[in-house]
Amino acid sequence: MGNENIDIRIEEHKAFKVCGKKTWISGQDNSQFENFWKDAHESGMVQELKNATNPSVNVTKSDILGVSCVEQDPNNRAFDFYIASECEDLQGYDQYVVPASMWAIFRNKGSLPMSLVNAEMYAFMEWLPKSGYEHAMAPELEVYLAGERDTVEFWMPVKRRN
Repeated sequence: MGNENIDIRIEEHKAFKVCGKKTWISGQDNSQFENFWKDAHESGMVQELKNATNPSVNVTKSDILGVSCVEQDPNNRAFDFYIASECEDLQGYDQYVVPASMWAIFRNKGSLPMSLVNAEMYAFMEWLPKSGYEHAMAPELEVYLAGERDTVEFWMPVKRRN
């Protein structure tokens, strides 16, 4: 699965705000993500969001994020998806507050989007079942680190199993 490069850490963070644009993902068709990202790059939105990132409040250390709003039901793979950055109010963009959570963070190196897919698959199929944690009711994050071109982090909200 390509998980030999995946580093895992657990962190807790307070709530933080992101600004971005959202689209509805209607199921397992990954081309919906690809098309949204492609349009966001071509329109200049990604660069505008990167430019608006506020380094002094940047919880994720990213310059751009993908936010999967699965907090109602993590098993339902139909949800709002944001391309966003951690920034103050940005005219023309939606705001979303990522709730305070404990995060299992899966850092992977390699070519996108496969490095992200591998991190997510490892998180759900291998790590989560034997970890002592379960998915918490919060969004999942794709974190594209500032200055690290071939590194991605998948942030899964977690809580300890009872």
